[in-house]
Amino acid sequence: MKPRRSKEELKLGMYYVFATPRKLKPGWTLAHNHIRHTVHMACGRNGFRAWWYTNGVPNFFKPCGCGWSGLPHVSTTPEYKCEAEKVIASF
Repeated sequence: MKPRRSKEELKLGMYYVFATPRKLKPGWTLAHNHIRHTVHMACGRNGFRAWWYTNGVPNFFKPCGCGWSGLPHVSTTPEYKCEAEKVIASF
């Protein structure tokens, strides 16, 4: 059974990521949340989540330079830089 999607998710065209993407999908924008993370952190770990937007991006998301996934993406914390695995593992 597929998980139910909220009205907001449907309106924005949000699709959650379950594995770190390796390439961009044409017309889709990759985004992630504000949780501290590493360059290779898997979605779901320590509350880290990522998703695709297919119908445009909310204006409070900005291009992110953290380095996660190695792909261009957006977040609400664009000044954040990925941390070392050793730092994240200490939580």
